[in-house]
Amino acid sequence: MKLIDPAAAALIPSPPLIYALTVSGRYVQLRCKPPCMENDPNNTNAPSTKADLAEAVAATKGEFKELFNTQKEEMERLLADQANVILEAVDERMDKKLNEKFDPVMTKLDGIMKGVEALQQENTVGAEQLRRHTDQLEKHEARIAKLETASA
Repeated sequence: MKLIDPAAAALIPSPPLIYALTVSGRYVQLRCKPPCMENDPNNTNAPSTKADLAEAVAATKGEFKELFNTQKEEMERLLADQANVILEAVDERMDKKLNEKFDPVMTKLDGIMKGVEALQQENTVGAEQLRRHTDQLEKHEARIAKLETASA
């Protein structure tokens, strides 16, 4: 038991576990054990049981799984977006490089194709002329054969 001056006791707030009693003009502080804390589920200072911890872990596990899945989906979306941006940049760069490399080749191929088209056109014209000459030769041969049979 501890004796306290009444004037000083007015200035000292008493914590919940310390009770002040008046005995002949003096305050006496008595310390007592707290009531059973296990029965009060709202007391945050109560000791935890295995069941309480298991329940908290299970709830936390579910929250962490949900948070992890959400974060995973967000990360996958961000990585996919980043991969698309990188692929587009690589595609543009490759197109530019390929155009630089193949433009001279395509220009030369255009010239060659014009030459080939001119040769095809010349071939077509030559074939037509050859047919006309063949037709004329056949007509001439027929006339010569008539003349030879008439003079014989």
